[in-house]
Amino acid sequence: MYNNLMKNGTSIAMIVGLVLSLISLVFVIMGLKSAGYDASADLTTIDNPNLSAFNMTMFITFTLIGITILAFFISSIIDIFVNFKSNKKMVLGMVLAILLFIVFYSTSAYEVNGMWESFNKEFGITSGISKLVSAGIKTTFVMTILAAVAIIYSEVANMFK
Repeated sequence: MYNNLMKNGTSIAMIVGLVLSLISLVFVIMGLKSAGYDASADLTTIDNPNLSAFNMTMFITFTLIGITILAFFISSIIDIFVNFKSNKKMVLGMVLAILLFIVFYSTSAYEVNGMWESFNKEFGITSGISKLVSAGIKTTFVMTILAAVAIIYSEVANMFK
């Protein structure tokens, strides 16, 4: 199955996307007609809570997004195990990012002084949420700096080859 998807995956995805887009279009047109509107109606001026012509389209869109994310993760995991030698650096980078996140999460503090106290109450920010956000920002910052250093290093190393 993996080889079949590697060879025909793009075509299958395009055909499925086209079919689902056409199904969505049919649902929208049928929904508009059943609500008494045609395709030329300006829907931004209509205040009709019963207008549910786009519900199926939104369901299909969210389903496709979910399938895409799931397929991405599954194919990435399969690729890591199939080509482990070539993906060793990627796995190392992911482990580094996870370790950095864990370190920053465990060292982050929950701010309650000054204006932060009112923000925490107003937006319902708990200690866990505050630590997650702080760790995410710090991890992103460090990984961005490491990526910039790696780019500069590789360019300088390529100049001397």
